[in-house]
Amino acid sequence: MAKTAASSQAKNIGNKKPRVDYSLSTYQLPIGSLLLSSSSTPRLPNEMMVQVFGVIAESGSLGLESLLAARSVCHQWNSLINSSKLLSTKFPLLTVDRLVVTFDDQQKCYELRWCNYESHKSRILLFSPKQVKCNRLQLCFAFNRLDIRRIVFQSLPSGSFNDDLVRFLCRLFSYCRHFKPKGLSIKNVSLKKLSAAGLYSLMAMCGKTLETFQACKLSGLKPDSITDAHLSLLN
Repeated sequence: MAKTAASSQAKNIGNKKPRVDYSLSTYQLPIGSLLLSSSSTPRLPNEMMVQVFGVIAESGSLGLESLLAARSVCHQWNSLINSSKLLSTKFPLLTVDRLVVTFDDQQKCYELRWCNYESHKSRILLFSPKQVKCNRLQLCFAFNRLDIRRIVFQSLPSGSFNDDLVRFLCRLFSYCRHFKPKGLSIKNVSLKKLSAAGLYSLMAMCGKTLETFQACKLSGLKPDSITDAHLSLLN
């Protein structure tokens, strides 16, 4: 009888659910475990996200610093803010009085240097020939804000001023929401590896707003390097 009572009591104890105290005083989640990973976070369609950002930005509650910070949240937000015309207009234009494209023989890379006369500040970007040829660098956010006034190609040795470089630069220029250069200069440059179509695409990109076009100290010229078809692109 004692054995039966003891076994019955043990069975009842085994069937009881353990008491769990969910109070924060006895059970606390690590802060890190509360963060959602990008894979577990539901993704809204890009079109909806742009509209959401746009409405918040129009209300004035999402300032420039907040938009910049939002770019680092995830790849989707970074891509949306970089490429959306609705959001990119929230960032002020940066005047580039002169953009100089040259080649650094010591480092064996292209150099893009832009400067602003008023602030006396300049910035430099360096690209390897391989990066230029691949043409996959994501620089749309940076160039979207640039208002380039004058473009100068200078001191480009034989072979460095080529179709790959022109395609690369035209892609960057296409990101500018206000691309209306007033001047284009090509000096001390070899045209040996640049096709007529390559120069044509460059001048077509810049020609509508140009006020001055300068070409001097050129080498490697071919009969079709600069023709009437090229000059007809100048407004």
